[in-house]
Amino acid sequence: MATKERWQLHLGAWPIGPSKVYFLVWAPYAKRVTVDLVGPSQLPRDQPLQQLKPREHGYFEATVCGIEPGARYRYVLDEQKSRPDPVSRFQPEGVHGPSAVIDPHAFQWSDDRWSGTPIERFIIYELHVGTFTREGTFQAVIPLLEYLQNDVGVRAIELMPVAQFPGARNWGYDGNYLGDSVPYFTDRYRTPWGCAITYDGPDSDEVRAYVINNALYWVTEFHIDALRLDATHSIFDSSTRHILRELTETVHAQAERLGRLIYVIAENDLNDVRVIAPIAEGGYGLDGQWNDDFHHALHTVLTGERRGYYEDFGALDQLSTALKEGFVYSGQRSSFRRRRHGSSSISRPLSQLSSILKTTIRLETAHGENVSAP
Repeated sequence: MATKERWQLHLGAWPIGPSKVYFLVWAPYAKRVTVDLVGPSQLPRDQPLQQLKPREHGYFEATVCGIEPGARYRYVLDEQKSRPDPVSRFQPEGVHGPSAVIDPHAFQWSDDRWSGTPIERFIIYELHVGTFTREGTFQAVIPLLEYLQNDVGVRAIELMPVAQFPGARNWGYDGNYLGDSVPYFTDRYRTPWGCAITYDGPDSDEVRAYVINNALYWVTEFHIDALRLDATHSIFDSSTRHILRELTETVHAQAERLGRLIYVIAENDLNDVRVIAPIAEGGYGLDGQWNDDFHHALHTVLTGERRGYYEDFGALDQLSTALKEGFVYSGQRSSFRRRRHGSSSISRPLSQLSSILKTTIRLETAHGENVSAP
């Protein structure tokens, strides 16, 4: 087994000794950044951050003594905007409140012998934490894990949401302040959600590092076995090394250092086989992607629905194609899209192609209560 190597997220708030915390933030739009300590403290509320060199990179840092894990703080930009940490580990008062200092090494893991599950054995259950149980908490999911594994046959859970979000029930996609202090977004490309993340423009090196380090954060600090990348068709990157390839290569390298299997799985609306094709064949090298065609083919055969993108489906032979080859649309014309759509996935193992079947099951808890689960 490979030697495990400690990886550390360089941004954020890090306890580095007794009553001592190191702060590092990237804020290239700001000329001055201070860290505002929230709550009782013997220290001045405003602690100035020193700018790292070279100055044009836009980093600010400071080591603050006299505070412990649990301390709450905000960054103040140019004495005007008070914002939570862009890499906050915890928002105890919600996304609009102060961030909290967390020691990620305080938790003692007990999975040293875990080396991962081959992707061929993955049966993924998309689990929305907020609706899966009456309590709507991560803790409440734990008693039902044995049921999902033994009775339903699930081998992997896709947890959502995992990020802090406003309100009590959400997908976890909104509630960020990234555009205030950093050039994370660009109007050169448009997505259904607005401006795209900039992966190939000015300052994009730092943006790419932010995203890739977030992936490493989940697989290293939280021991996650796989990452599902949402809407990769809305990721635009004209760089010679596409961000999907760079992220996947980096995660795979970390998996080797950690001595376990870690996968990167995409959602892609284009039926683009390059996403999962090996890098040696001009692909991005991801381990798998959702095959929406299988879901659509099965859904239309069972229900007869023809609205929206279901217009392109409904024939039994399409379900057969999805089961045998993967993509149903591999370059032929789509009536819904009014153009040719997709590429052939026949050369790729079917274990790289998965589909979420959106069903409702009934779970009976140990207390005899019936709980609806998506």
